[in-house]
Amino acid sequence: MDIATLQALKPSEFEEAADGYRATSEMASTAKDKVENQIAAGVRNQLKGARRPPRWTG
Repeated sequence: MDIATLQALKPSEFEEAADGYRATSEMASTAKDKVENQIAAGVRNQLKGARRPPRWTG
């Protein structure tokens, strides 16, 4: 990299990109937690009450 390229770099743009990445990561984490804690738990609870097929005794 030459001096002109280094001088053209704007640290604020990297900070904004990092902030955007952090916000996206937090949203994804929140969505993952919701799926695990609410949706998957609901499916598990429904499956617990489901009738299991009889075992093969043949």
